[in-house]
Amino acid sequence: MKAAGAFRGFDRDAMQFWHELAAEMTKEWFAANKQRYQTVWVEPMLSLLREVARGLAPVYKPLALAEPGVLRIYRDLRFSRDKTPYKTHIAGIIRLAGGRIAEAGNAVLYLQLGLDGEYAGVGC
Repeated sequence: MKAAGAFRGFDRDAMQFWHELAAEMTKEWFAANKQRYQTVWVEPMLSLLREVARGLAPVYKPLALAEPGVLRIYRDLRFSRDKTPYKTHIAGIIRLAGGRIAEAGNAVLYLQLGLDGEYAGVGC
């Protein structure tokens, strides 16, 4: 696991980002606020997932864990009636090393936070 800063929590006003995104839902708004998304959500989420992964690593020996990741914010619109381009949550995953991020049997932990509620899933 790559060394990173310790998880210090999410910004007190972080949820405001999701409310604004839900109201705007435009490429222009997101482009203007992408760095804010990175700073307020992505970086703290990766710090949290790295700490959790360090704690889980001994449990999964001899299997190795991959570097935790954050799933993309862009929605897959191909088969959806809802054509809003962005998700109103952030989702992160800890997975086994060597597999693709989308493989269901590869997930050790899934964590979702945002307007769609909080959700944690464990497996593998």
